[in-house]
Amino acid sequence: MALESQGVVIRRISTVAGTTGTVASTNTLGIVGRELRWSNVAADFGAAGFTTGMRLIITGATNSNTGIYTVMTAAATVLTLYDVVTAQAEGHSLAVSGHRYDPIGGIRGFQGPSGQAGVIDVTTLNSTAKEKLIGLRDEGSLTLDAFLDPQTATAQQIALIADRAGRTLRTFDIKFSDITPIVTTSQPTGVNFDAYVSNFAVTGAVDQAVTVSIGLEITSALKWIPKV
Repeated sequence: MALESQGVVIRRISTVAGTTGTVASTNTLGIVGRELRWSNVAADFGAAGFTTGMRLIITGATNSNTGIYTVMTAAATVLTLYDVVTAQAEGHSLAVSGHRYDPIGGIRGFQGPSGQAGVIDVTTLNSTAKEKLIGLRDEGSLTLDAFLDPQTATAQQIALIADRAGRTLRTFDIKFSDITPIVTTSQPTGVNFDAYVSNFAVTGAVDQAVTVSIGLEITSALKWIPKV
């Protein structure tokens, strides 16, 4: 089924205070079904900063869940996720970090991610046809075509200008339009990646709105988040 561009949301990881949650434990975090459970007597995911809709990363020496996960509901001792996760009993050293993402405003079109890989020629004099290897994958870039809005903080363009000036690595995601999100049951396909803001090129003309082309140079693997 073809996807509509209308409804696609491109977001930047939030750098606003209070939009990050972090928990680390040596023996009180476990995963059952789609639930991340915290059995510490003082456990409170809310107090630790976790909220509905956050993207999660799970790490740890014995961690077996390496994807990007999304919080469906947040209670004091349980984070329920949209995503399927591998069960893991308590008693392991795990850390969970969650981040809110904020939509980039004014976007009217985008191009990318433009992933590709180099082709390495390994043909020899004994070859009967061309022989090749594929090089490291390069996820390329993402270009955003947007109306310039440097005054509205929630549009994130001010933050992107600062990211470019500071050469700061940020995390971004794209939420596609293959499903209408329902808070308690579903989320659309997504993709998560790290990138630098490589350009912020403003264009204007007579009787036209001022626009900006924002280039994001990707410097990580793409982490796809399946539709639920």
